Amino acid sequence: MHVLIPDDDIVSRLSFAQCCLFVSRVRVTRRKRFLMQGDEPMRTRQVKILAMLILVMSLLTLGRTPVYADGVDLTLAPVSGTPGSTVTVDGTITNDTSDTVYLNSESYTLPSPFTNGDNTDFFLNAPLSLAPDTNSGLIALFTLEIEPGTSGGSYSGNFLDIVGGGPSDFTDVLTSSGYSVTVLSSTVPEPSALVLLSTGLLGLLLLRRDNLKALASSC
Repeated sequence: MHVLIPDDDIVSRLSFAQCCLFVSRVRVTRRKRFLMQGDEPMRTRQVKILAMLILVMSLLTLGRTPVYADGVDLTLAPVSGTPGSTVTVDGTITNDTSDTVYLNSESYTLPSPFTNGDNTDFFLNAPLSLAPDTNSGLIALFTLEIEPGTSGGSYSGNFLDIVGGGPSDFTDVLTSSGYSVTVLSSTVPEPSALVLLSTGLLGLLLLRRDNLKALASSC
């Protein structure tokens, strides 16, 4: 049996190759650890920055005094009119909040068959501001015209917004309410009805004249 024994040169070459492989593995391992340690602080910084942004946004939101108030109410009175007439929308604005609110303007929808909306009444009647737990009383808010020939009935789906705020923001929608307009039918009496009415009046006049004659003859 023959056993092959490598010479010293071959053994030294193998040992050198194994050492190089070991060193390269150590370098790769150290580099991975370095990269992982370098990524971790970066991720931590990103998380901290994100948390700070969320905190700042929360503070800004909490620091703002909301005046789009659930406690500001608008109550509208019934609206009715005949075709071709101008009608007024009346209402009461109530401030149930703990802050003073300022009444700046109003906006409203005006679909067909309504035209020529005019909000002059708001600027003439609405107070500049409402203190806590006060109201405007029943005031005229705006007018509109009902187009001639409009069929009788109730027309809903219309909205009125009161715009204001305070103390630094005057463009919030303080309150909103829907309103409907009842159009009354303006029927013209038929000729036959006019004839009957005229006949009845004539009969009453004749009867009265006869009574006067009878009274005069008895005297």
